[in-house]
Amino acid sequence: MVANKKFVEFQEKIGILKHLRRTGWVMRNVPMAETVASHSWRMAVMAMQKEKELVKTGVDVNHVIEMALLHDIGEAVIGDIVPENHQNTDKKISNEEKKLREQKEVYGLASKYSFTKLKKMFDEYEKGESLEAKVVKDLDKLDMILQAYEYKIQYPDISRLDEFMEYNGQNISLPIFKKELAEIQSRQLDNQAHDNKFIDFQILMGNLKHLERSGPKMYEIKDCETVAAHCFRTAVMALYLEKDLKSQELDVAEIIKIALVHDAGEAVIGDIVPEKWQKGATKISKAEKHKMEVRAIMEMAKDFDVPFVWKAFDDMEQRKTKEASMAKDLEIFESIQQAYEYIKLYPNKAILREYVPYHRPRIKSDLVLELIDGVKKKQDAFLKSKNLPTSYKEGGR
Repeated sequence: MVANKKFVEFQEKIGILKHLRRTGWVMRNVPMAETVASHSWRMAVMAMQKEKELVKTGVDVNHVIEMALLHDIGEAVIGDIVPENHQNTDKKISNEEKKLREQKEVYGLASKYSFTKLKKMFDEYEKGESLEAKVVKDLDKLDMILQAYEYKIQYPDISRLDEFMEYNGQNISLPIFKKELAEIQSRQLDNQAHDNKFIDFQILMGNLKHLERSGPKMYEIKDCETVAAHCFRTAVMALYLEKDLKSQELDVAEIIKIALVHDAGEAVIGDIVPEKWQKGATKISKAEKHKMEVRAIMEMAKDFDVPFVWKAFDDMEQRKTKEASMAKDLEIFESIQQAYEYIKLYPNKAILREYVPYHRPRIKSDLVLELIDGVKKKQDAFLKSKNLPTSYKEGGR
């Protein structure tokens, strides 16, 4: 089994991407700009929606999804550095220097945390020679162009958003994405929209890139992670645990896909916390929330022809398969991991200590139970170093 310490430390490292806002948007004063994690997440979801078309052209879609998830991991260390000609500083970082810095850090992470696939995917993406790498590079640009369009609609007074269309649109190379590119251009530049289920579904999914998770937000955590970022790291956890999961005869690619879209319904209904933590006189029961989510996802699957979204949700909710059950456990664990990271930032928010005792009984997998114990050990050590209790009592510290 993977060492608990390495796993938790690596998740902390990539957890930075859940809060690292993309520099291009920040430079243009976009409020609450998307994060690197959310960007990588929608690239992977785009690949899922395009799976049938991509397979027909000989693309290994699972490989594309993995590469999309990992292609910006190095930014957890070096930050999101924009191209040299867009840097507003006297001391600029050249594109070549950025590549060298990123390569050094990615190689270091891959070695330190025994994650050889990270190095392999990075090298393949940077070379850009394989068909899968070309697809990922186009998805990188397509998501950026779509996000620019979404921001232009949301913030019409922000200038220079058309630059993303002009620059990145010229660099989308594969014919499979030309129809989508043309549709975004038509909507953004000509204000003319046509029926395009791919674009409309991805715009809906874009809500999750900016929807902060209600639990941390309720506890007044600043800069909460988004639903998209949560799904991103859940998927990366499965990818990191690939050897352990395969040893249990689990289909890792299926776990990753379930993790990526399990919260798709929240793009419609929002992120509703359990009833016991809801504030106000009117509360939404667990059963009512489930009905709302089922209705939203069924309509979504039908309207946008994305049956994989309903299957992922239904399988995970009922733990219908071993893969769905593992995805459920990893999704729960990701919340525990995030709570630990918030505790390090807000050690006096005692209620965050409730995550482990509340969620641990819900876990079915021995592997994930061991990971939770690893996080709890680090969490307790941190709290003791601050002379704080390691458990939570209602109304207490």
